[in-house]
Amino acid sequence: MASTDTFSTVLTESSLEGAEVAKVLSIALFGLIIYEYLITLDDEIEYFWRASLSPAGFLFLFNRYMPACIALLIVIAFSLPNPSDAVCQSSTQLTLLLTVAAISVIQGILITKIWYLFSANRSIKIILITAFIVSLGTTLAFLYMSTNEIQVIKVNYFPHLTGCRVSRPPSFWRIYIPSLILHTGLYALTAYWALTSRKCRDRHPLIKRLLQDGGCFYFIVFFSVGFTSIGSFLVDNPYINVPAIYSPIVLSTSSIAVNRLLLGIRSLSEDLGDEIQWLTNEVGTTTEIDSQHLESGVDWVNDNRHSISIYSMESARHSDDTPEVWDHRPVATWV
Repeated sequence: MASTDTFSTVLTESSLEGAEVAKVLSIALFGLIIYEYLITLDDEIEYFWRASLSPAGFLFLFNRYMPACIALLIVIAFSLPNPSDAVCQSSTQLTLLLTVAAISVIQGILITKIWYLFSANRSIKIILITAFIVSLGTTLAFLYMSTNEIQVIKVNYFPHLTGCRVSRPPSFWRIYIPSLILHTGLYALTAYWALTSRKCRDRHPLIKRLLQDGGCFYFIVFFSVGFTSIGSFLVDNPYINVPAIYSPIVLSTSSIAVNRLLLGIRSLSEDLGDEIQWLTNEVGTTTEIDSQHLESGVDWVNDNRHSISIYSMESARHSDDTPEVWDHRPVATWV
């Protein structure tokens, strides 16, 4: 890593103000995460804490709490009094690495949903796994190349300043491009499934919610990644450039959006309780079938308080068998 002694210690007033903007924006985003957490805490307790924790539920809770911790670390790094060079460099690299890790969890949550939509398509499954690995690997490679160039800026001439001040890494814009490409592919697969699947011809409300909220989520990701990527180009405008790089805008907005997506689906499933016959009790035993929905292509919704699954009549291998002995393979599952 290049020596920090070779880096200029002279800062322009606009650069300093850009860092302050990044600090204020980070505090605002942290506050937004906490606000969203507080107003949806009842739903989290209702849908997740009152049931046994499943792997999908663990991913949800990780995404629920980890981004807030990362945003808090960023705020602390901006506020430390007289931090050492080693602390500044390590904290900056750590928060960027944790941000990528948390975003990969968000991607993993979305991939599991697409996985179940194409549960019978082995080729799509292979593509999903490959795309995720390539996206994560490329992002980590770009992150290493960028953070390896980070240098601590000495602020000896500005004793009133607090917190870490580091250089802006080169080519930072490319870090989130693989994620944007992956999210584009995931939403395209969701839309393709909805438009071509026989199971969606009646547009069940859960499918509508998945498509609508999925589209909203993609728009948020596109906007936040676009802001970060474009802002990282604007090196002559620190008011935009520094906040785009060092504030957790991509992580916080993506985390809140996916939380709302999952909680919205669970809430809708509860609202449809009188309209759709739930087929399983707490231990997953089949209890009742709504023949109207069995004929509609979207056959029933299974809610065992761990996940929501939409089943298909194609899972009935023997038409003369009772429903209890069918091969219950879901065509779509959500947290």
